[in-house]
Amino acid sequence: MYISNAGRHSTHGTTTYSAEDSGTARTLISLRDEQSLDVSDYLFTFDNAGTGSAKVSLYDDESGTSSGSLTDPVDTVTVASGGSVVVESVTREVVENDLLIEVSGNDSEVTATVGAMVLTG
Repeated sequence: MYISNAGRHSTHGTTTYSAEDSGTARTLISLRDEQSLDVSDYLFTFDNAGTGSAKVSLYDDESGTSSGSLTDPVDTVTVASGGSVVVESVTREVVENDLLIEVSGNDSEVTATVGAMVLTG
């Protein structure tokens, strides 16, 4: 069986949260109306100057709501201070709107990188 890659391309989003940003949401990957996103992998790293753990949450920005709506969760991961979490070959439902991220509980830098395929059509 032949599977076409037309209408697909890879992308990624990276952001760093300082302690002052804890508990805020931001757009990690923006999509146009005709696009959707198939999340493939992610890496979350919590600086070793931090204490405890940080919670990293990904959301599909809910259609028909104000931008930044955290009502449609994709995944939540806990990262220990000085540690990293790598998740490969993610099997999730396709994100239909922008991919949002929220980091909370961090008292030092948390860096997040998410890789995905953008689907058009």
